[in-house]
Amino acid sequence: MWGGVYDSLDRETEITINREKEPKFRKYVELRVGEEKQVPQQDLINGGAEMFECSQKTTRRYLEKLTSSEGRYERRKDGNITVIYLKEELGMI
Repeated sequence: MWGGVYDSLDRETEITINREKEPKFRKYVELRVGEEKQVPQQDLINGGAEMFECSQKTTRRYLEKLTSSEGRYERRKDGNITVIYLKEELGMI
């Protein structure tokens, strides 16, 4: 019986945190890519997690959304490093 109540509270807490942190992470990616043109994926994941005090797993999920077919960003390999860049930069939109 109690498990359902706690599960519901956990989901609400997760949603609340997500609503607060995801927009900040999106802005962070926008600023970094805007300034640097391409940014190592791992740096965005780790830097965003540190800056917004959330897990790397969370920032990885946010970045996956941003680099989806509907997202503004794209990823590509540059040697052995995956970089993130704005789709418009290479005329992809």
